Amino acid sequence: MAKITLAPYDSQWEADFLEVGSALRTALEPVLGDRLTGVHHIGSTSVPGIAAKPIIDVQVSIRDFRPWTRTDLVAPDEPAERPSREHIGESEALIDAVESTGLRWLGDWCIDYRKWLFNRRDDLAVNCHVRREGCVSQQQALLFRDYLRVNKAARQRYEDVKRELAARDWDLVDDYADAKGDCVWGILREADKWSQAGWFPSSTDI
Repeated sequence: MAKITLAPYDSQWEADFLEVGSALRTALEPVLGDRLTGVHHIGSTSVPGIAAKPIIDVQVSIRDFRPWTRTDLVAPDEPAERPSREHIGESEALIDAVESTGLRWLGDWCIDYRKWLFNRRDDLAVNCHVRREGCVSQQQALLFRDYLRVNKAARQRYEDVKRELAARDWDLVDDYADAKGDCVWGILREADKWSQAGWFPSSTDI
């Protein structure tokens, strides 16, 4: 069973992001060059005042994944203890650069045209989402964050739902995340209307 633990907002989360995000930018710039377009703090730990799972979510945005993309890989039934690097070719340098910061690559099944995922430094709970600049998920993460930062009612509604769901027992953390879906999409619809007044995502936080 997965136990969901929410913590009150902690200003240390921003400092943790700055430390991790700066390390990622330093490691990735020699590999990506101008393909690296932004490093952002996303997720609930990026929203002052809201309770959150104490996991720092970092979004690294890149112009495109070529030549680091494979489309013929499927999720394994049981993720290997150490993901295989067979047939990833030029992806090796990008993976090594991220892992040099202490994060761990989650395996071939994370590679597509939109996103790679790394997580869990030994000393700090981190998720690193590497996403293509301009794709829906990359933009939504920033829109959701920015709207919650300025809308107290939406922020409170989201926290109330999270607290109610966190009190339940879940087989997987992903089940908890899926259960938030209706609330998240409702807030995103509000945020989309709000964005029409001139919202643009910041180019980078670091």
